Amino acid sequence: MQDYLAPALRPICLAALRSGSQARARQAAHFWACLMEQEEEEGGEVGMQCLPVLPELVPAVLAAMACLAEPEDCPGRAGDCLTLLARHCGPAVPYVALPLLSEYLRSGDWRQRYTCVVGLGCLGSGPDLAPALALHLGELGQALLADPSAAVRQGTGWALVQLSSLLPLLWGEDPPCLPLLSLASQALTGAADTAESGCRALTA
Repeated sequence: MQDYLAPALRPICLAALRSGSQARARQAAHFWACLMEQEEEEGGEVGMQCLPVLPELVPAVLAAMACLAEPEDCPGRAGDCLTLLARHCGPAVPYVALPLLSEYLRSGDWRQRYTCVVGLGCLGSGPDLAPALALHLGELGQALLADPSAAVRQGTGWALVQLSSLLPLLWGEDPPCLPLLSLASQALTGAADTAESGCRALTA
């Protein structure tokens, strides 16, 4: 497979992820996610496939996440790609992703703001990244829970639950991330589209 991936499939799929076409981006995200999932199931080196192209692949995956922003299917196959990359490729992934997500957060396009917050939840699957990302989400989340876009609010709720589930000791007697605890409480007492997420985060 590797003999074909590098010269042919890889550039085609990268272009499809960046294309702005939902159909092409969805197919490419599904391809990358399936490839990494298969390597993971077989005990292969997932990172070896992706590390050489991370500077191109991570921005392309984020572009696909924005193109395919679908709160009812959060995080979607593009989000699955980012989760798998974070899990297997180490700190190189957030190094590339976080500056882009900061730009997305300031965007007037709800799809990019949605991608920012869902991306934080996906990156939490990386080794030892969840506490720092939980703190980051806790600091940003109050504004995001009040976002005029229901999709952004729902994405914030998903990221809240995702990061809470990755931090099983988060809600102990001395929680390491008080901003996230505050965010969960705010979600619980907020609009219906976030209240369930607040409840799930507090019981994760």
